[in-house]
Amino acid sequence: MTRKAKEGAIKSYLSGDTGPLKQLMQTSKAGLYILATHTPEDEFTDIVVQSKEGTKESHPHLTRPAFESMIKRLEKSHHLLIIY
Repeated sequence: MTRKAKEGAIKSYLSGDTGPLKQLMQTSKAGLYILATHTPEDEFTDIVVQSKEGTKESHPHLTRPAFESMIKRLEKSHHLLIIY
């Protein structure tokens, strides 16, 4: 999938259409997918860490340092696709 197609899938997801994102997740080589909402206060809410098998972990709210720490921990053993 090209970069333009990936960007289109993300834009579709943000407008409520999850179909292109599901296709992206099926074709991506990432081991884990991280979906989150980035707030104006530079924090993250509604964080979901998914693999192709299902949800691995979720968090209702994380500060930027906590989110970055989670990313570093997960990067040690997985390829990541992060969408926020």
